Amino acid sequence: MSDTKKLDIKRYKKSAKGLLEFAKLLDTAPTELKKRIILQAEKDDPEFLKSVMQQVTAAAEPVKVLRLDRFKRSTHGQIDFACLLEQSAPTVRDSILQRARRQDPQFIDEVLARTVFFEDLVFLDEGVMAEILGETPPKILAYALTGVEKDFRQKIVRNVSHRTTRQIKDEEENFGPKGPSEGLILGARRQILKIGRLLEAKDKFAFEAPESPRHRRKEGEQDPSKGSPEENAA
Repeated sequence: MSDTKKLDIKRYKKSAKGLLEFAKLLDTAPTELKKRIILQAEKDDPEFLKSVMQQVTAAAEPVKVLRLDRFKRSTHGQIDFACLLEQSAPTVRDSILQRARRQDPQFIDEVLARTVFFEDLVFLDEGVMAEILGETPPKILAYALTGVEKDFRQKIVRNVSHRTTRQIKDEEENFGPKGPSEGLILGARRQILKIGRLLEAKDKFAFEAPESPRHRRKEGEQDPSKGSPEENAA
């Protein structure tokens, strides 16, 4: 939402999915933009804003209600938990892992083997990577690649079309001197992972990165998943 464009809150109020989308908008928006959105929503529909803020709070602190049993009962439980880790902020993810490991370390190891963090993308099969990137808008790619190392960027760009590469550069030229906010960068990286999971759900491929270095760590080495992969890639 730009400074001159008023947000159309009505379209978010049409469904439960709209509420989640609005919550995600608040979660990824830069601080000043987030303040303007909240002020407008409070003026237009205080009750809707209250529901949204409850959703945002729940998403920010999932460890308070973490119950591994519900994931372990489902045939898709490992994937569901992997998605939870992939879509959580780094600090929240750390808390989830700490609590979950106390409940069932073996289950968590199995989940992490199926989890793909943003830094793992370059270790995907090239065909899988190309399909995911082909479904990702250039603007999202431009945000996601902000601050990554040169080698990482080259491996990603090598798997998109020349047209997409040009569009990414065009988007980057419009960032301005300060560049995109951390919220936009992390939000874009999560979106790419979500696209991978959506394609996996359509039986396109298995969204896993077994060649990632974190799966080949030596005994006694720190598990990178306990750190902040998205921050390390930034």
